[in-house]
Amino acid sequence: AILKYWYLIFSIRCCLYLLLTFSLWAKSYIIDGMNKGWVDTTNTFNPEKFITRAEFVKIVNRAFNFTESKDETFKDVNPNDWFYDEIRIAVKVGYINGRDKDTFAPNDSITRQEAAKIIGYITNKIDYNYTNISSFNDGSSVAQWAKPYVEGVLKAGYMNGYRSDNTFKPSDNIKRAEAVTILSRAKI
Repeated sequence: AILKYWYLIFSIRCCLYLLLTFSLWAKSYIIDGMNKGWVDTTNTFNPEKFITRAEFVKIVNRAFNFTESKDETFKDVNPNDWFYDEIRIAVKVGYINGRDKDTFAPNDSITRQEAAKIIGYITNKIDYNYTNISSFNDGSSVAQWAKPYVEGVLKAGYMNGYRSDNTFKPSDNIKRAEAVTILSRAKI
């Protein structure tokens, strides 16, 4: 009974924090991600903070229940790192690679086009008809390797552009709230 009481207090505290500290557009997605166990609730979520490559693969692995790993030897990923197993799982599934054969760059922020590639790959949302991309003012700045995935996730409604200036901003880093929102949309 005491454990249930503390869980209730903690849940209420988290919900109040969420209601007071971030944009309303992402609230339901973040709460959903927390309730489903994709996002740790032991620390502050920081929805406006950029998400790292390691953090993103951890959330993706949880959202899609990926658990099988592969031996991988990146010089910047060590067995004592919290993300060691998460990166090995992501590489085994095949949705992400290192920056090169020796470097994963786990603490680098992930970009919008990298996130689109990952979600498009996992959900098989790949489209070579670039109608949606070409509608953005910066559509030509989407990297060639990312185009079919960006198009696919745009068409599926997992990601959107920015209405204020009609851009997609493919090379911009993605925030934690955006990352959980994209995953929630992909999992519906």
